[in-house]
Amino acid sequence: MVTDPLRKNYELESTVKSFYTGGTSFLSKNGTEMLCTCGDVVNALDLSNGERIYQLKDDGSDITCFAASPDGKILITACKALLLHQFSLSLRTFTRRWKVSHKTQVLAMTFDSSSTLLATGSSDTTIKIYDVVKMYYTHNFKGSQSSVSVLKFHPHAEKLSLISASVDGKIYMWDLQTSKCVSVLDGHYSPVTSLEFSQDALVSAGRDKILVFWDLNSRKQIRTVPTFEVIESLVVIPKEKSLFKNTSMKDTEFVVTAGENGSLRFWSLIGGFCAYTSQKENSESNIVQLHFDSNSEKLIVVTEEHNIIVYNPISLKPILKFVGHFDEILDLKFFGENEEYIGMATNSNQINIMQRGLLSSHMLKGHSDIVLSIDVSFNGKYLASSSKDNTIRVWCKDEEEDKFCCVAVGNGHTHAVSSISWPVLSTDYLVTGSQDLTLKCWKLPSLLLKTECVNLHVKWTEKAHDKDVNVVRISPNDKILVSGSQDKMAKVWKFKSGTLLGTLRGHKRGIWCACFSPVDQCIATGSADSTIKLWTLSDFTCVKTFEGHSNSVLKVHFLLKGMQVVSSGSEGLIKVWNIRNNECISTVEAHDEKIWCLAVNKEESTIISGGSDSTVKIWKDVTEKLMVEEEEKANLKLENEQELSNLIQNKQFEKAIGLALRLEQPFRVLGIFKDILDKDASQIQDIISQLDNEQLSKLLSFVCHWNTNSKHASVSQFVLSAVLKEKSADELLEFTNIKEIIESLLPYTERHYERISQLVQQSLFVTYTWESMKLS
Repeated sequence: MVTDPLRKNYELESTVKSFYTGGTSFLSKNGTEMLCTCGDVVNALDLSNGERIYQLKDDGSDITCFAASPDGKILITACKALLLHQFSLSLRTFTRRWKVSHKTQVLAMTFDSSSTLLATGSSDTTIKIYDVVKMYYTHNFKGSQSSVSVLKFHPHAEKLSLISASVDGKIYMWDLQTSKCVSVLDGHYSPVTSLEFSQDALVSAGRDKILVFWDLNSRKQIRTVPTFEVIESLVVIPKEKSLFKNTSMKDTEFVVTAGENGSLRFWSLIGGFCAYTSQKENSESNIVQLHFDSNSEKLIVVTEEHNIIVYNPISLKPILKFVGHFDEILDLKFFGENEEYIGMATNSNQINIMQRGLLSSHMLKGHSDIVLSIDVSFNGKYLASSSKDNTIRVWCKDEEEDKFCCVAVGNGHTHAVSSISWPVLSTDYLVTGSQDLTLKCWKLPSLLLKTECVNLHVKWTEKAHDKDVNVVRISPNDKILVSGSQDKMAKVWKFKSGTLLGTLRGHKRGIWCACFSPVDQCIATGSADSTIKLWTLSDFTCVKTFEGHSNSVLKVHFLLKGMQVVSSGSEGLIKVWNIRNNECISTVEAHDEKIWCLAVNKEESTIISGGSDSTVKIWKDVTEKLMVEEEEKANLKLENEQELSNLIQNKQFEKAIGLALRLEQPFRVLGIFKDILDKDASQIQDIISQLDNEQLSKLLSFVCHWNTNSKHASVSQFVLSAVLKEKSADELLEFTNIKEIIESLLPYTERHYERISQLVQQSLFVTYTWESMKLS
């Protein structure tokens, strides 16, 4: 089999994009799904692998909050347009909408235990209760002095009461039977953030750094517990679900709190003391929401940075982390000895290491400002990062602890470090380019220990350019390196000494990217002037220019041993170029905004791209697969053509028409019908009677095509007549495309009828003339 060696076709294998941008989150009844808001949609996240299962969306207005019914059948969202949208969770479809009775946006929502009543609280200080079945509100509670922040129905439906909390720190108890406020619980001095029930007790937490335990029967404080941290969320864990089953506290009911410290704290409901505090990792930030799955006894937290973390119920350590929102993706690389991870710099001071397939992430925290560039060593063991904090860091994975640690730090640049690069053959050095206009070569120790972080020393420093250095790359043999800058020039340097070898001049705007050919002595550069240039290292001249991007070229990579180049641009396109003839052989509309980064795996079978649209896309090379499929199609077509010819030759017209219809060859079908008309027209009705509805529908569409040409009108009308004799009008109406067929047939059929009528009239005129001549 002869194959084309050029890579031409890439298809989208998977997409990783934001699924949570802040706001309400809800854990499903079975604990396997998390519902969370992302702008104007509600996404359902599979907590086992991080994949988005489905999404619910209606009119495109941003969602302020939502609530799901306890029976898991209904979800209702409130949007900025002051509308409530109801969805069926079982069918995953929109069902209806109605207008809220509040004057301003709804900030809190909750269902009662029967799933028939919905309470909404607004910034207009009022609370409405709706009958979900009949779609009207039954209660209107006024009395709160500030915006409503939390709503909870009493867990015992027979109590018919609602608890609300407001921004001023007061908690209100409302009686649904009398539609009045029966009590005001005053114990907090700042906004109440969470309310939970425990038998006849109520636990409240707020930003005043205290927990308050309330007796609902006497409506008085039982205990006030200082937490010394702002509490954003809490859950109550019953005795039968205690996480400390093998300890003396196995029969204790706990309140678990989470807040600004980023750790989980377990408080005894009886004694009011903190029994346990989970260990906080450096990468964890403030926790804003906390959920407890009573089935698996797992704790799921939502952080301030829109990350969802699943905790092991035994060790109380994070086991899965899913990044809800990536923000702008500035750089990404394959990471790991088997490229099992994707490292990403996402407009944050943390580096996201995402596990391929599972979508679970590790967050590397060490930089104090936005990470601009990352690179991975040739063996996949180390990841280097550079940041706006003027430093570089080296990271590696501790397999025993299943975490990533920083093993080296480099200080020396005076401005943001915009690019970093490893050598291709070793891990002894690092090269960086900075906005301070310099290049630095850093010496790494022969052994980097996971237990300590060493300081790196600079081997050489050179003032390289007159403007910001955007990119540095090292050659495949580790002998030279190239730097690209906003000063429109790229420069080639000796790697070990930093000696300037040559300057590449020709771009009209700043250079964003550069790379060395893996086999030839040449360099490819991409610029803001929308071009890619190929430079020879023998005399540093431009030998080829690729024009096709309509905006800045942001990344370039060589493919297929230097025979091709793949590039990405600000217009959101990925292009694949054939170097031999300067031709763009493939263009992929990959992203909606700038594509800042491209990475190619070692086998060059997969490309990953990321950009300003906060989306990572994984592209798979399917060139060979498509070529095999095309060859199989061509072989099958030849076989079918031969079979069709044999059927016609053997006068097996019925089978020949069926095969020609399946191959969608209208003119072969026309030719067969012409042969039949020339020999025995009566066969046509028998053949039509043997065709099924799908074949007849396709035949009628062919007849529409033939009918447009007067040369084929007689055949098309003969076949149409046979179909109309075979099928009644009611049977024809069952065809999906019958309307289009009739609309296409009518005008040409009328035209053919008029033409034949004129011919008949003309023939009669000749006869009349001849008879008149005989009489004379």
